Amino acid sequence: MGVGRAFIGTRGNRLKFAAQAQMFLNAGMAVDAYLYLYWSEPGAAQAVNCLNISGDVPVGAVWLDVEFDEQNPWPGMAGVNSVLYAAYERMGAIADGLYTSRSMWAVSGLGQRYAGKRLWDANPRSDNRLPPLPFEPYGGWTERAVVQYTSSVTVCGLNVDMNADARSVVEADAQGED
Repeated sequence: MGVGRAFIGTRGNRLKFAAQAQMFLNAGMAVDAYLYLYWSEPGAAQAVNCLNISGDVPVGAVWLDVEFDEQNPWPGMAGVNSVLYAAYERMGAIADGLYTSRSMWAVSGLGQRYAGKRLWDANPRSDNRLPPLPFEPYGGWTERAVVQYTSSVTVCGLNVDMNADARSVVEADAQGED
């Protein structure tokens, strides 16, 4: 299984995003954008910033992140829905994916509200290897489009998470490949 898609964060600047994207595009990879949402900021403004940073780069999709921590605390279900809904409305069809985990989604309180979006499921294994842990449906999703199977692995001196197209992993497992 090779590397075919890069997910690039949009919290930096436009030049950095473009340089990273061009490197991946030159290597024959597809590029998607990733937006870590801050619950204290308006969703539409975050969406506009994301679109401005990704600029003219041929981005396949934008994935919105639903996570909570000490620096980005849960504002309640209505707060999360307000930011998430506004970001999706402002971005339109290009934002068709959602990055989250079973535990984060349970905290969000959003139930099945966004089950029509593609799921990038954060479900890393403790040994950072493929195949990923089996998918257990949540939030109305019956399958995942992308699975994060590692967390914080060093590759070429960079701290990265490893992800896989969920369909190709299932196919590889069915064929008996690692």
